Amino acid sequence: MAGERLSKITILASFSPNDMVRASQTTEVRLRLGGVWMSYYRGAYTQQHQFIVPDPDDVQRAYVQQAVDNFLALIKLDIQSRGLPYVVSASRDLGNDLFTGWPNIAFDIEATQYSALFDLDFENRGSTSPPGWVVQRRLTTLQPIVCFPLFNPTGVFGSATGSIHLSAYQGNRQPFTYTWADIGLATNRRENLAAGTYVCVIGDQDGVSTTVTVNITSDAQLQVTVQQTEDSLTLLVSGGVAPYTVLWDDGATAFERLNLAAGTYGAVVTDAKGASQRITATLLPNRCYFSHNPVRLALDAGDAYRLDPTTKPNLSFVAQVWVELEYGAGNFVQVGPELEQPADAGGRTVFDVQALLDIHVREHVPAPSAPLAARAEGVFTRFYLKSAEKFGTPPVTAPLATAQVHVVLCGGLSPAEAVAGNWPAYQAAVQPFLTWEPDYQRVLPAQPAYLYYQHVATDGDVLLWSKVHHVDGTSTDSQLTTLAKVRRWEVHCLAVGPAALGLAGPEVAGYDVWLATAAGVRRSQVRHFVLERDFYPQQRFFIYSNSLGGANVLAALGTAKQTLEVVATEAQRPAYDPDLGDVATLDRLGTPTLSVITGPRRRDQVQADQELLYSRRVVLLKEGQYWPGRVAPATYTVRDEEQGLARLAFDFVLAQQRHFSPRLPAVVAGASVTPVAGWEGATP
Repeated sequence: MAGERLSKITILASFSPNDMVRASQTTEVRLRLGGVWMSYYRGAYTQQHQFIVPDPDDVQRAYVQQAVDNFLALIKLDIQSRGLPYVVSASRDLGNDLFTGWPNIAFDIEATQYSALFDLDFENRGSTSPPGWVVQRRLTTLQPIVCFPLFNPTGVFGSATGSIHLSAYQGNRQPFTYTWADIGLATNRRENLAAGTYVCVIGDQDGVSTTVTVNITSDAQLQVTVQQTEDSLTLLVSGGVAPYTVLWDDGATAFERLNLAAGTYGAVVTDAKGASQRITATLLPNRCYFSHNPVRLALDAGDAYRLDPTTKPNLSFVAQVWVELEYGAGNFVQVGPELEQPADAGGRTVFDVQALLDIHVREHVPAPSAPLAARAEGVFTRFYLKSAEKFGTPPVTAPLATAQVHVVLCGGLSPAEAVAGNWPAYQAAVQPFLTWEPDYQRVLPAQPAYLYYQHVATDGDVLLWSKVHHVDGTSTDSQLTTLAKVRRWEVHCLAVGPAALGLAGPEVAGYDVWLATAAGVRRSQVRHFVLERDFYPQQRFFIYSNSLGGANVLAALGTAKQTLEVVATEAQRPAYDPDLGDVATLDRLGTPTLSVITGPRRRDQVQADQELLYSRRVVLLKEGQYWPGRVAPATYTVRDEEQGLARLAFDFVLAQQRHFSPRLPAVVAGASVTPVAGWEGATP
């Protein structure tokens, strides 16, 4: 509010030293309080409405001050007894008058309520030349303007059906004026308003004004996001007013459409008030990305923007990455912050979200007793990108739209192959297992073997087959297990070692494994295994994650050497102790390292063994137990054209340890246990 004020009066008391003049100055004064004139007379203070004035023979300042204070005390009594809304200030000394030399004492009386009834006035009924009491300032009440706006919301988002009716009252001299900030229109009624904030200044003819702000609301904007996979569309609706209905261009009315063919689909979603939103979505094959390579997702403002970029000034794109933390649960959560990138001159941008996705997948190493076939949990996950355009002055973000669901797989290609982009076509044509190892492998009867397969088609049930080659030249086909209801891009781990398949007997020369649909359509390459019958006294098997998301097995059949690097943390004792010495050992750490060598290996196999040297996850399988470690960084010979069969030697660094413990046997109830010997070390 502005311009309103409460009634206030300021009175100055100034008395002459002349007895006759002073007597005429203080005969009677009148004060208007609450619409009634009150009279105050010169005389004894003990009588009602009479106040003491200075003695004629003594006009010192203290006596003038006493006269004023006595007068104020009478006024306060009248205000209190009548319950009037006034406050009376203390008297204040203003010094001597410049012309008369008389002492000047002033005080204020002010109303505390807005009403003309409480306007103040003052009269000196004594002599007027010179006056003993004079009004220095007199303010009458200017009442504030009061307005309670009536308004109706606009309802459906984006419509203009709101209204405002302002009805002002109180104030002072009318008529009221109405000035709107947005249009300057002088009216107290507004119709056909869109959602927004409207400001009006209401004034009267005395300069008093008040500002009224009205927020016209609307229903939340109806927003429809499309969550899509390769053959399904799901509409997620928010805002507006529930319940919602949907009508697809082909007549369907469900919010979830399954088993759709590739193509473009359109629908209109309508809320309970008739607000509608049209969406279109094009079903394209979803993709699988490697988590160690760039994961680039492109956004485009479209041809209309390129024809006239001024339609979307300051264009940029915002994006959010949503990941399904538990595969198949359908619950996606946003990971990382919201991203924003400016559009290029053509209205396009590309987000690389590899760093946000890589931490949500991990290398997979099968358990020592892995089942014949199991989904490789954690090595892949599903994600999608929510994105929107942001433009305007200032820029405003449009509703977020959900892009297609994709898959990210823990692994990566070399930079050259990642840029060339040959993997998707190769995978579709060859349907390889996730490993670069040769198709023909020699395996020991006790050697584990694993094949990882990523399904590039949605087939429902997929069957694992084997062809066993016997030493007598015959062969037998067998269905090993069924992978039920597989989805596209899922990865399964297949345990295909001789022992796992029951093919370690002397009658088996080798075997082949592959995947096929229930209708007999082959869905993978064929992997061939030949049983190695030579005897190797030392057999160590290293299982390591490979670059394509699978796990390989390397057999180290040569002799090994184990070393122990010990480091100590020590401190000097302040004084020599004959029992403890002069150095205190704070800690000692040992790092066991196993230097191993493989048996003879074909040149193509040694080339494939580079996977071990790059692997981020390596375990040693010895006597049914995993020993985690890492391959020591070094320079390795992976190709020597002068050499025929090669061997690979490397150092396997195991976990640090602070204490030595021999290998303890598993204790079975009721069985006798033999004490371990000291040479039965804690590492293999």
